[in-house]
Amino acid sequence: MTNLKTIKIGSKVKLKFGKRVELYKIVNPHEADVMKDLISCDSPLGNALLGCKEGETVEFKTAPEESVKYEVENVK
Repeated sequence: MTNLKTIKIGSKVKLKFGKRVELYKIVNPHEADVMKDLISCDSPLGNALLGCKEGETVEFKTAPEESVKYEVENVK
């Protein structure tokens, strides 16, 4: 059985969105900088990712009636 890593503050995550791949680091709110791919744990995406594991799909709302799904490919 593989040891899947759980996303927490400080984790670097590789996400798949359709054919796009995005890399982020989950950080505390005061460290967030979207231009450097540092996502706040309090942001909609950061909050949705906390506690997820490699291979899981996470969905979060981007607007009242819209949502986005990401596949967690890798956690470091």
